[in-house]
Amino acid sequence: MDLKVSAASSSGVTKSVTATGFNPGLGAARVLDGFVSGGTTGTDMDNVVEAFGRLSTDQQISDAVAETLPLLVSGTTQVATGTLRSTNRVIQARQSGFSGLSSGDGFFTDKNVWVKPVGSWTTQDERNGVSGYRAESYGLVGGMDGELNAQTRLGFALSYMSSDVKGRDSASGNKVDIDAYQAIFYGSRSLQNHPDIELNWQASLGMNKNEGKRTMRFIGRTAKADYDSYTAQIGVGAGKRFELNDTTTVIPGIRLDYAYIKDESYTEKGADALNMKVNSLHVDELIVMAQGHISHQLNDTTSLTANAGLGYDFINDTTSLTASYSGGGAAFTTKGIDPSPWLGRAGVGLNFITSDTSEITARYDVEGREDFLNQTASVKFRWMF
Repeated sequence: MDLKVSAASSSGVTKSVTATGFNPGLGAARVLDGFVSGGTTGTDMDNVVEAFGRLSTDQQISDAVAETLPLLVSGTTQVATGTLRSTNRVIQARQSGFSGLSSGDGFFTDKNVWVKPVGSWTTQDERNGVSGYRAESYGLVGGMDGELNAQTRLGFALSYMSSDVKGRDSASGNKVDIDAYQAIFYGSRSLQNHPDIELNWQASLGMNKNEGKRTMRFIGRTAKADYDSYTAQIGVGAGKRFELNDTTTVIPGIRLDYAYIKDESYTEKGADALNMKVNSLHVDELIVMAQGHISHQLNDTTSLTANAGLGYDFINDTTSLTASYSGGGAAFTTKGIDPSPWLGRAGVGLNFITSDTSEITARYDVEGREDFLNQTASVKFRWMF
């Protein structure tokens, strides 16, 4: 049987992708061209070639190639790093207390327990031809901490975040649900001879459960993925307290944070020859950030806080992912989003002391890079015991 692939074979899949400027699809297009020009194989890939042959424009062919690419064009690791950073900011707010003054959090002098519901909303715009995504994340972070002595504090926290991620633009048929779990150790120590200077640290290990769905409208198929990711993070910071007056304190500081995320390899199901066999992937980031906190006591029970920071990622990984079609052909690499190394953070908080042993803190935080924005809202409840 002669397959009708005139639209694809006359210009070539690669030529159509090039004509539309969809550079992330070039590797896949070259593999698909091999099947278009190779003739009948007697496999399901013949049906794929026939589906391409029904497309009549370069844009239609390019869009079809985009639908065959790995889930979110390897953007799931970006979502995971964003979730990791959001959780870490909760801990940093918790441990940035200087004599009870911080960016919305502080330490009681005795042991205490705290819990913090968190909601986070992320938008990644298209960047250099790579499609973006939107993510909504909701979860809970809770922990216990206390003072070992007058200078040293230690704590432990657990975190669960559930993220619903939807692709945009050419990745609009992509959807991923991510359940992220973290265990976090953290602590701080003020210098004995300089009690207005404090060092802090945190370290975490985590696991993500990822369930993805990739819809290919040009052929009427849906590929499903189920795989795990593993995360690790370590960070250190330092700050110095300046009391402007009896009610206002400013704390400039600097932080260094390293994060590592590894996606396990996986094979999709449900799309026959267009199921992807995806290699494992790891992403690193090393962010140095200059930051500042200000706290103003409004009255005996209420304080207003604000913080801002500017950071630079010295690793700034691009999430290039290697995969192949289950129907055959060589492995190809899909280049993901190349993020800006510069990022900024800002936040405001309002703290209410509700009794001698409890308080409530409401916060709004934002983190941004070029073409990227994350917003987080949270409410923290804390009890001393």
